[in-house]
Amino acid sequence: MSSLTISINAIDTNSALASRYFTAAGFTLLLWDHLNTLSKEVDLIWRGSGRYSWMLKVAFLFNRYVHEGYMLFVVYVTSGIRAPSDDVCRSYLMAVVFFGTVATIIAQFLLILRLYVLMDQRRAVLYWLTAGFVIAVAVSLLFTILSMIDFKNGPIGVVPVLNVCVLIEKPRYALGILSPMCAFDVFVVLLSIYNALDRPYRSNAEFFTSLYKDGVRIFLGNAVLHLVDLLVVIFGSADKLFIILIFFCALSSVLISRLTFLMEKIENLKYGSLIIPLKHSYS
Repeated sequence: MSSLTISINAIDTNSALASRYFTAAGFTLLLWDHLNTLSKEVDLIWRGSGRYSWMLKVAFLFNRYVHEGYMLFVVYVTSGIRAPSDDVCRSYLMAVVFFGTVATIIAQFLLILRLYVLMDQRRAVLYWLTAGFVIAVAVSLLFTILSMIDFKNGPIGVVPVLNVCVLIEKPRYALGILSPMCAFDVFVVLLSIYNALDRPYRSNAEFFTSLYKDGVRIFLGNAVLHLVDLLVVIFGSADKLFIILIFFCALSSVLISRLTFLMEKIENLKYGSLIIPLKHSYS
C-alpha cells in the first residue's frame, strides 16, 4: 500500500459503495434514454439540415456518445474489479473534473444554438449569448486547470477491499469551476424573459407557447442541477462530492439531449421542415 492510500477505517465505506452504485445508475440512465429516444435522434439530429446543423451534430455527438464512453470509464474505475494505483486514481479524478467541465460547456453551447433559433435568430441575442458564454467558459476552464494541477500533487485515497478511489480533501477551485456556469444560466433566463416580452405575436401562438413551456421546464431543470452542484461543492463533504456531481452530469446530459430534440422540433415547425408527426412528444 502506498503512502497515499488510506485505510478503510479512515473513510465512510458507505460513500465508497455509493460512488460505485451512483455511477452505475448514471450510466444506466444514459443508455436507457439513448435507446428510448434513438428514433427522435435520427429524425431530428442526423437527418436535420440547416445553417448550423454541422455544429449541432458535433456538439450532440459529444453530449451523448462521448459522454457514454466517459461514463463507461467511470463505471470501470469504481467497479472494484482491479485495485487502482495512485496514478490511476489521480488520472480518474482529473478526468472527472476535466470532462465534467467540458460536458457542461458543450451543453451550454447546444443551448446557445437552440436559443438563437428559438429567439428568431436575432443578432443582438446571439452577440449577448456568445459574450456571456465566452466569459463563463474562460473562467471555468481556468479554475479547471488549477484543479487538475492540484490533483496531480494533492492527497487522494483508495479504499482497500472495495478498491474505490476517493477524494480526501475538497478541491480548492471547485467553486470557481461551477459558479460561472450558474451565472450563465441566470443570464440566459433574463435574456429569454427580455426576448419573450419583445417577441411579436404569432397566429399559432397557443401551440408555440405550449412547446416553449416544455423547453423552459427542461432548461430550468438543468439550471437547478447546476445550482445543486454548486451547493454540494459549498456544503458537501469531500468523499461525497464526486458521487453527486458524476450522477448529475449524466442527468444533465439527458436533459440537454431532450431539450435539443424539442428545440429542433420548434425550429422545424417555424420553418416548415418537420419530417415527423406533430403528435410525437419530445419532452
